[in-house]
Amino acid sequence: MLDIILKIFVRLQGDWMWQFAAGLYLVHLANNELRLAAISGFTGGGLILVFGGVIGNWIDNNERLKGTRIFCHMCYSVVPLF
Repeated sequence: MLDIILKIFVRLQGDWMWQFAAGLYLVHLANNELRLAAISGFTGGGLILVFGGVIGNWIDNNERLKGTRIFCHMCYSVVPLF
């Protein structure tokens, strides 16, 4: 059980690292202004509000383990693109 918790923690750290790096890069692009980073964060939060319920319903209607695996693979493959 501890092994699973540690693996999840390491994966989350990777996601958080990409988000932090993207924010720093956006600040660098905008000449030390936070506007682009704020727009990126606001857009990400809005997308979570819009699609979070849809994804949750999709996972509830399918077999949970299969749905969770598909969603995690999609999520981990998209993270480096941003």
